[in-house]
Amino acid sequence: MVAGDQSDPVDVLIIGAGPGGYVAALRATQLGRSVTLVEAARVGGVCLNEGCIPSKQLGRFAAAKAAIERLATSGMPALAGSPDLVAFHRQRAESINTLVKGVEQLLKAAGVVVVKGEARFVGRTRVCVQVGEESVRYFDFKDVVIATGSEPIALSEIPFSGDRVVTPSRALEWDRLPASVLVLGDDYVGLEIAVAYSRLGSQVTMAVPGDRLLPDFDSDLSAIAMRGARTALSAKRRCRFAVRSA
Repeated sequence: MVAGDQSDPVDVLIIGAGPGGYVAALRATQLGRSVTLVEAARVGGVCLNEGCIPSKQLGRFAAAKAAIERLATSGMPALAGSPDLVAFHRQRAESINTLVKGVEQLLKAAGVVVVKGEARFVGRTRVCVQVGEESVRYFDFKDVVIATGSEPIALSEIPFSGDRVVTPSRALEWDRLPASVLVLGDDYVGLEIAVAYSRLGSQVTMAVPGDRLLPDFDSDLSAIAMRGARTALSAKRRCRFAVRSA
């Protein structure tokens, strides 16, 4: 459909096909609603494609390397060696593609209409979706769910460069092990990246703005996270914490 006044009526419009969006879409169909789901990138959102799942896979890969190192010191040196991140990313991409296809099949089976494009509101009950360079579609909805997720905020002093200063998603895509990594942040994303790359062999420093890790969690959990990180990583002289005032 070319830009114009013509629009498609929609019962429930959901913007964003990440874990919040696609689960909401599936639940809405179970309740008898007709659903159109709009996603600018891939079904599964950042969590499945760039964030949570890739991070967990890197963490498991790094933990396996640490376990192998322990075996190597216990009489099995043939298992020791440098991690092949290129091969890891190839296998990871295959597994993520399988998960994405699984979500797509669930949506299709439930009757959810998936529209690929970037949405913007042009009225109280109307959304315009850019579906191509010169093509848009308009949707008039009864109800709408906004599940667009979040994105990292760059610091004005050190903006993202795509090379040395990167977002967490980019850090999870490195195909060569960096000699050293500085992680700015105190949340679980930064902690997962710090632990993974430390176990893989990088020299890691975490700079946190407060006096503890995971400040959004209960203090007991924060204390366990800090104690565990110090015990597991600092003993190997691969990770340290730089605490600064907020």
